[in-house]
Amino acid sequence: MLSGLANRRDFQSRLDVDRMTSQQADCDLSRLMIDVDHFKLFNDTYGHPEGDVCLTRLARLCPASRPRPWDSPAAMAGEEFCLLLRNTTVIRAREIGEVQEPNMPPRTSSYQCVTVSIGIASSRPNTELRPGDLIEAADAAGMPPNIAAATL
Repeated sequence: MLSGLANRRDFQSRLDVDRMTSQQADCDLSRLMIDVDHFKLFNDTYGHPEGDVCLTRLARLCPASRPRPWDSPAAMAGEEFCLLLRNTTVIRAREIGEVQEPNMPPRTSSYQCVTVSIGIASSRPNTELRPGDLIEAADAAGMPPNIAAATL
């Protein structure tokens, strides 16, 4: 609710629809998994109100970075967000993931900015791949602090 984005359940429904649509159109489906680096430490240090401000500002970036209205941003859990991109290759998904990070220092901090790690996975859905394969691959690719991509 804090983020104003779809939740995990909504994302799962969207993934099922986008997977079927991508399979029928024989096109790639990509997922960006966006995770705030060291968020627990941030929250413990600056407090939950400051953490909420940080997450709200980051949530605004998810829809802003999507190139088309049918792309689906969602809040997954705590400090994790994702962006589901239909008809998008891993190369284009990586370009979208490399959008300049905002300068978002916490109000009470001397840090220069909050960083995120982004895992990217892309596949051409087929009967061999499970819906969860794309999710797992994007999660595995996003080890902090980096942008990493995988093609299934």
